[in-house]
Amino acid sequence: MLTWNFYPQLKNSKSEVRETIIFLHAFPFSSQMWNEIVEKVSRHYSCLTVDLPGFASDEVEHAPWTFAMVTEEICRYMKNHQIDKAVLCGCSMGGYSALDFVFRYPALCSGLILMNTQAIGDSNDAKDKRSETLQKVLSSGTSDFIKGFLASALAPHTQKHNPSLVDRLSVSLQQQSPLSLAHGLLAMSARKDFSSQLTEITVPTLIVSSSNDQAIPFSQSEEMATKIPVARLENIADAGHLTPLEQPTICADRILNFMNSQRTMEVHHSLHKELI
Repeated sequence: MLTWNFYPQLKNSKSEVRETIIFLHAFPFSSQMWNEIVEKVSRHYSCLTVDLPGFASDEVEHAPWTFAMVTEEICRYMKNHQIDKAVLCGCSMGGYSALDFVFRYPALCSGLILMNTQAIGDSNDAKDKRSETLQKVLSSGTSDFIKGFLASALAPHTQKHNPSLVDRLSVSLQQQSPLSLAHGLLAMSARKDFSSQLTEITVPTLIVSSSNDQAIPFSQSEEMATKIPVARLENIADAGHLTPLEQPTICADRILNFMNSQRTMEVHHSLHKELI
């Protein structure tokens, strides 16, 4: 159901092996949206990018799926490959998957990176809009949807100053099948609301968003940062709903800073336990 891409840590003989980061992509993209970020982050950490069902460029998922199903497959993959714990990094739809995972298998999660996402479930109005989009995609194809989606998801700064990115994303999204998009919309519509459980998250969490995000208000990120006990909030300038694609270098730096600070906290905690 999931397609996995592994990028081992590029280390020299004096480097210690550090933990794994699992990257979960936004709707309606594939795991390739993380390419620029993983290129930098994999110099220091092992990285896994995941294509959610039907979103790999050469795949069509013929059956509906849920985030609970994705969580179970991630869990199986980790156990089969002897990955004791991992940091889950998800953007938008990928963030929904990361949240589902941390609440079902908290012992397997050592950290969270939530980008342009939210913990609340869809309202009835949001579900109706997704259903309407689903019907249009199935009946008329993806072209009109892709054009409208990029116009609203990308920040005005991106559309004005990075037209090559807009063109590249448009071309890549044309590869996604209407059925795969429909199943993704169904999964997001049916996702669980975790907003009342955020205080139960015990792992360090990095929340990345932009005040220019028109799809998920920045206030949702602020609320998550307030409720999650150990959370850091980053507001990235000149980005919209797709911060990892619009500002990949900055996002990679924020991820590395978070991972390195997390490692420092673990060392200090270990030394403290030895002293007592």
